[in-house]
Amino acid sequence: MRMVRLLILLSLWVLLNVSCSSEHAADTIFIGGTVLTVDENNSVVEAIAIKDGMIIQVGTTTEISAMANSSTKIIELKGQTLVPGFIAAHEHPTLTAVFAETIDLSAFTFNSPDDMWQHLKQQIALADKGDWIYGMGLDPVLMPDLVLPSKAFLDKIAPNNPLVIVSQTMHSFWANSTAFAEVSIDNQTADPGNGSYYGRDQQGNLNGFISESEAASPFLDN
Repeated sequence: MRMVRLLILLSLWVLLNVSCSSEHAADTIFIGGTVLTVDENNSVVEAIAIKDGMIIQVGTTTEISAMANSSTKIIELKGQTLVPGFIAAHEHPTLTAVFAETIDLSAFTFNSPDDMWQHLKQQIALADKGDWIYGMGLDPVLMPDLVLPSKAFLDKIAPNNPLVIVSQTMHSFWANSTAFAEVSIDNQTADPGNGSYYGRDQQGNLNGFISESEAASPFLDN
């Protein structure tokens, strides 16, 4: 009986050392959470094993824990969710979050410029005097009969508030006189350059248009 017990212990020791040898062990494992694999079946597992920068196995916490040895880095997810990293050439997650609380002026919401401008006027009427007002989503492509606003037009609909409107592409902006005054930009202010500038009429006076984020940044600090 004693010999049988020793043989069992020896077998377990061999199996443990084979599964956790340097050759088979993971460099890093994530356990104890929810792992969204986004594989072809959209599998959801508890743990994941990494070796040489590559995912070598996904599975249960028990299965993946067996792939660790003394040099494996173990990261306990504590019930949190692990998702794949996404690399994209042109994404705006932070800008989307920032502009989420602006007044929606998009053609996805409004069928006509009249309806869109009327909605903006109603929202301006609800604001306290002097509060900055931001509108988002102006798009002459999706709303082809839209006439882009002049500074004079924006002054008329928001005489008591700094008003800034952001295009759907986030590359074009429009502001009223109060907004320009608040950020100390006037007819003598030089353009930032590199394609970023302040629109002007034939006399060199600001017309309310702002091109690109460098020129717009003083207006967006609020």
